[in-house]
Amino acid sequence: MSLSFYSRRPRKTDLRSVFVIVALTVTCASAVAWGHDGAAQALRTSSAALGEIAATRLFCETGPDVAVARGRALLAASFVTEADLLPNPTLSSAHDRSVTADGEHETVIGIEVPLGIGGRRGLLQSAAVARQAQAQLETSHGRVLSALSFRRTFVKASLTRARVDLLNARQRMLASLVEKLDKLQDGGDRARLDRDRLRVEAALSAANMARHKRELQAHRVWLEIVLGAAVDLSDTPLRRTGGGLPSVDDSSALNLKVAALTKAAEASEIEAAAARRRWVPDLAVFAGYRMVGGRNVELGHGLSLGMSLPLTFFDHGQAEVERAKAHAALATAAAARERRLARAATQAARARLAEIARTTPGVKKAVKLARKAERGTERLYLAGESKLLDVLQAARSRSEMELVLIDLAAAESDALLSLARARGRFAEKSLDAACTGGPP
Repeated sequence: MSLSFYSRRPRKTDLRSVFVIVALTVTCASAVAWGHDGAAQALRTSSAALGEIAATRLFCETGPDVAVARGRALLAASFVTEADLLPNPTLSSAHDRSVTADGEHETVIGIEVPLGIGGRRGLLQSAAVARQAQAQLETSHGRVLSALSFRRTFVKASLTRARVDLLNARQRMLASLVEKLDKLQDGGDRARLDRDRLRVEAALSAANMARHKRELQAHRVWLEIVLGAAVDLSDTPLRRTGGGLPSVDDSSALNLKVAALTKAAEASEIEAAAARRRWVPDLAVFAGYRMVGGRNVELGHGLSLGMSLPLTFFDHGQAEVERAKAHAALATAAAARERRLARAATQAARARLAEIARTTPGVKKAVKLARKAERGTERLYLAGESKLLDVLQAARSRSEMELVLIDLAAAESDALLSLARARGRFAEKSLDAACTGGPP
């Protein structure tokens, strides 16, 4: 039965469009189900879901690196404890007996105490304090790197979520277009061709969305297991795209890796100075009780005093000095290298951010024009003044422009995180305090 009397407009599809509706309904079902599942999960964990900054701060405060940092702090404290210890005294005892008829014998019991008059102990204590500071800086640097890695994953997941939302919108657009075509109740070869093209577009969009959803699910699972809390991936970097350079004073920035290498060089220099003191021998003093007697001799009592003084003719710390000086030179060179690389990375990141800030307004304007062109092309198509290919091309152009905007957000986030890595700290003060242990 023909239903053409419902409209006098040129027909664009007929009852066979029901197949198009079925195809699009199937492809959209997974998207709708995903939306319901995501909404349900958001309702279950809305009170605990964390955005990018809050999640990174919680990672720094309670993440898996916290226990490792405590262990490294204990290890660093042991350096100072070891340097503070005094050398143990030595308890010695000797008994001599003569084999002659008189049976003379002598017994000496006493304690030998090393004095360490060369001053090496004080220098080694200072070196241990520097080593402790070096270990603490290395631990903070490691925590910052872990937090940067976590935040990069969060940003990647949130941008993947944005791509999924974009493809969901495309699926809804195709479904809406089918609805409008069905209301026109058109038929013929052109309707069949339009049906096939819509089916191909829907299948391609559904395949792309499934790929991004798999990646999104993997990122979400990793983030929530590592963090131990739900994450809010709608907190997307798209909101700040084109914001330009962060308002941070780089002149006062502390690169933790450079600081740790500087401390290592300082500790090695102190250790070299301590090794040079081996020219001064470590004096050891002995004091004890002496008892002398024999068969026909009255037992005598007295004191026994002694002193030992090594002769530093051959080994007076030359090897230790050379090794410590080499370590100091290596640490100084490594610090200079890291400082130069950090400066280069900072300038490169700033150049990228400046270019992104210059490009973003034009892209946003082009996105608005693409959306306007898409709506106009659809109206012309429904009025019979355009083709379906024009509608699909306009929709594809709009999607590509929005993907360019997402890519700009990804590039900007990468540049900001590269800048944070080069500086050795985050631009957000509260986040920086949580990850480096410094004051907010």
